[in-house]
Amino acid sequence: MVLRDKNHPSVIAWSLGNESGYGANHDAAAGWVRRTDPTRPLHYEGAIARDWQGGHHATDIVCPMYPTPESLRLYANNPHTRRPLIMCEYQHAMGNSTGSLDEYWRVIRSEPYLQGGFIWELHDHGLDPDGDGHYRYGGDFGETIHDGEFCIDGLLFPDGTAHPAMLEVRHIFGPLTLTNGVEDALDGRVTLRNERVFADLDDLRITVAVSTEAGIGVARPIALPTLTPGETATVTLPSETRAELAGTGPAALHLHVRTGTATPWARPGTELDVRQLVIRERRATRPAPPTTPVRLDLDEDGLLRHPLLAAPPRLCLWRALTDNDLSRFVRGRLRRTGLENLTRSCEKLETTATSADITALYRTPHGDGIGHTQRITLLDNGILRFEEHVTVPDRITELPRVGIELRLTPGFEHVSWFGDGPHENYPDRRAAALLGRWDAAIDEMSVPYLRPQDSGGRGGVTELRLRGIDSVGMGFDRPMHISVSRNTIADLSSHAHEWELPRRTETVVHCDVAHRGLGTASVGPDVLPEFRIGPGTFTWTWYLSLG
Repeated sequence: MVLRDKNHPSVIAWSLGNESGYGANHDAAAGWVRRTDPTRPLHYEGAIARDWQGGHHATDIVCPMYPTPESLRLYANNPHTRRPLIMCEYQHAMGNSTGSLDEYWRVIRSEPYLQGGFIWELHDHGLDPDGDGHYRYGGDFGETIHDGEFCIDGLLFPDGTAHPAMLEVRHIFGPLTLTNGVEDALDGRVTLRNERVFADLDDLRITVAVSTEAGIGVARPIALPTLTPGETATVTLPSETRAELAGTGPAALHLHVRTGTATPWARPGTELDVRQLVIRERRATRPAPPTTPVRLDLDEDGLLRHPLLAAPPRLCLWRALTDNDLSRFVRGRLRRTGLENLTRSCEKLETTATSADITALYRTPHGDGIGHTQRITLLDNGILRFEEHVTVPDRITELPRVGIELRLTPGFEHVSWFGDGPHENYPDRRAAALLGRWDAAIDEMSVPYLRPQDSGGRGGVTELRLRGIDSVGMGFDRPMHISVSRNTIADLSSHAHEWELPRRTETVVHCDVAHRGLGTASVGPDVLPEFRIGPGTFTWTWYLSLG
């Protein structure tokens, strides 16, 4: 290999192999390579797998697989550290994945010796032998020995279109960053840093726009001075943009970064990143009142009835497990909770014409009880207010979500929301998400991961509206994690391929006060602790406008 490729300038290091143990043969091979080509460093993960400070004979680079951000920080601050660290694999991008990539890069950019890593991997390797768009993976061809969907682990679908996680990667690897605070922006200034290592930013074009409750405003160009690698500069915002930032409502400054010239890989005007500075957040909101009279109608179990509801609002603590949730490291913990198979009993129901107090108990197959008390109030304008109180016992140590699920009757086609968007985002994968008002077709909200799993989440949502023949609005007293789709959790959990899912006409809505992150545990670390959900008490208030 060395003799064949030694004259290729794109080769920057030699590797002794991959996942091949470590022995004297590796040291001998390393010695031969160093004698034959002393100009390039050596890489071999096996030499440092058990000791990042060891393996000097076989590797010049500390190149671990799937470390945690904290382990990177510890290595960088070890007084014995002398070699650069480049993760030879990290962020296993299987299905709905790539959680906490931003945390990895906060550590990498803030500590010495850390130089980055290689995401596994670029491309899903599904096959479409019939040309019908129905991609298949291990086990679909009659073979008895296979790795199932483990070849479906890339940032791109098999046809080359991008997973939403690619937008997170694009953002974190973007060519510039905003480094100033809100007060500077309100004064009409933004400070930009060139994140490139070898080039200035003269080939880029920058525009700014203001996102408010009304939508995205006019995009206006700003001029950049020549910034050498790592240099910062303060730029003045257009006066019109500064005026739009002033006020009392929610607002965010969006800075769009595009190519200014043609390149071998992109046309002029290709968007490379969008940077955001949130000026004012939105906290609580109520939907518009219904246009038709509403009455408070509950069944004998204390569940709401209405002609637009195919299934009433009820507590939901489970999600269709992601590929990372199904890893051997996580699956046991989640499945052992029994939250997938809850039974509900109404313990108390007290009603008047305009209010209801419901106490329900949800039990797992193991007998653990989750308490749910709910007060529903019919306000004078016809909006229903729900005050939720959920108590999860200590025996249930891990939850996928805490929230409400409801289903709407057929006829709803569009959704709009105020919160993070426009693309799918999750609590530990939202660095690239933008605060604003977004619209989409309901059929476009879910992401067609080849193996069905939870998808299409949007965080930071304070207002949600679904439209069709009728209209349903929802408002929340705090930012929520929502998803809107045509499939139930049971649909997603019981089918092996996206193209096998039933195409329902009902709309399934989830609104979560807490939602578990994604992590990368199909091979790498589990969800970081701050993005997991444990036992305790959860309270929130939301509003529902039907019709």
